[in-house]
Amino acid sequence: MTSAGKAGDGVVEPGAAPSRVAVRRGTAADAAMLAALGARTFHQTFAAANSEADMAAYTAAAYGEEQQRAELHARNATYLIAEIDGKPAAYAYVRTAGFPEDAAGIEHRGSRCAVELVRFYVDAPFHGQGLARSLMDAVLAGAARLGGETLWLGVWERNARAIRFYEKCGFRDIGSHPFLLGTDLQQDRIMARELAPPTGRLEAIWIKRMKRGPMDPANEARLVAGRGIVGNANQGGKRQVTVIEREVWERLMREMGAELPPSRRRANLMISGVSLEGKRGRVLRIGSCRVRIYNETRPCEQMDDALPGLQAAMLPHWGGGAFGEVLEDGAIKLGDAVSFEPEQDA
Repeated sequence: MTSAGKAGDGVVEPGAAPSRVAVRRGTAADAAMLAALGARTFHQTFAAANSEADMAAYTAAAYGEEQQRAELHARNATYLIAEIDGKPAAYAYVRTAGFPEDAAGIEHRGSRCAVELVRFYVDAPFHGQGLARSLMDAVLAGAARLGGETLWLGVWERNARAIRFYEKCGFRDIGSHPFLLGTDLQQDRIMARELAPPTGRLEAIWIKRMKRGPMDPANEARLVAGRGIVGNANQGGKRQVTVIEREVWERLMREMGAELPPSRRRANLMISGVSLEGKRGRVLRIGSCRVRIYNETRPCEQMDDALPGLQAAMLPHWGGGAFGEVLEDGAIKLGDAVSFEPEQDA
């Protein structure tokens, strides 16, 4: 058996999404809420067709608060929570994961670019309000940010309504694998769809004129291959440009209850819409320029000078951003498109 999830059977035909719907990423503070919401929606979806003992066994293993907390802290994984008027109404969990080893009829099971939609559920009181479609849009964007080229899921073969929903969302049936619910060995269909490469945006530029000097904001800058940013103190070597993610910085500030400006990170560039984590060796295109990412930027003690505890908070999941080498000369400006070039085969 594999650890593949039983994704999103708790969906209904989508309606028009209410304007008060908001989808956000889950944080450590959501562990208890997700444990309760997950167990409740799983029971709503499967209790009528399965034994009480099997339901209890699976729920205890999959939806404990500590399990949710571990998943919220997992590398290369994301919880997405859909809320109506601030009340959690639906959720999804995606993670980088190859296709199940015991799956039948699937080629390229070991793909490095596969992302699994582990869970996808809408709470019963909110069925028919368009949440499923809104949440799926967020899932597709989140899976692309995790670096996925293919998104896949396992759905119970007897759940025709969920299968129909996934088909409308662009998924196709590509195989099957067994799924153990308590003591009942069931069969899940494996469905998958291709993902569009994520495209982000250049949100900010800072130039450091001297080492440990101030970070001067700029609307545009020029990059020189093999050197770095014109006018910046760091030139040559592997650390010619440093980059952070707007979403990561905002998450750190929320978790720490602070409102520091992102310039305090002392990076050269801030981007949005594209994940840096795990992109060692990949080429990041910013406008017409290309930057090869060498590694994550580890936070130094200056972060604690800015906010006590910030250095430790930035350590997991490339929270300090990344650094790299300029491969091609060119000018960049705020608002430029940002994306990773396709990964080259080894």
